[in-house]
Amino acid sequence: IAIVARPEELPVSEAIEAVATLRADNFPVAAIIMNAMAPRRFWAEDASALARVGTDNPQASAAVHAAVHAALHAYHHATVEHDHLSDLASGTGMHPIVLPDLGPVAIEASALGVLADALDAAHHVVAPARRR
Repeated sequence: IAIVARPEELPVSEAIEAVATLRADNFPVAAIIMNAMAPRRFWAEDASALARVGTDNPQASAAVHAAVHAALHAYHHATVEHDHLSDLASGTGMHPIVLPDLGPVAIEASALGVLADALDAAHHVVAPARRR
């Protein structure tokens, strides 16, 4: 059995609960999958530097301020998602397989290849749980 969750509070809580319920009923949970994770483009030190750009240069153009705002939003969004990933790992005692967010487009063959490669790489790392 594989449990899939999106990097959001409710789906992660439900996934943790599902794993606990399945284990209590002696069902094997082979994998947990975090689906549609946003890429981490910025780190804490980047966010600090970006915040200074916005405050140190009030004469900066509106485009610069918009870009800084978008970058800080992306940083905070990815940080929250990674916190949910950590919660899923600690709540289940398993290492989640992480699948990237491919965006709001129809999935093409190349995108399916990205997902297949991620699952294949994880398959070689994750040993399925045995039923008791």
